[in-house]
Amino acid sequence: MGADQQSFFIRNGRYATSIAELRQNDTSTLVPNGDYRWQVVSTSPDGFVLRATRAANDNEAQRCRWFELDHTQARRSGPEGIDECWMR
Repeated sequence: MGADQQSFFIRNGRYATSIAELRQNDTSTLVPNGDYRWQVVSTSPDGFVLRATRAANDNEAQRCRWFELDHTQARRSGPEGIDECWMR
């Protein structure tokens, strides 16, 4: 999804402000396996933040409910944090 934002920026001179705008022909916010829901958290002329939130409310979701990625490829997650969630 981060690469999609970069491609959108190259074509449009700005970052997409929604998943529907980013995907244009595919307005679903779910990833193909249906486990995560994507959203554009924020955009500015200089960058973006994307968030994937678990659709299920299982044990894994209690530890790692959401994951964020920004234009610098910085990663965040919660509530447990990147060491617990991104490295799995």
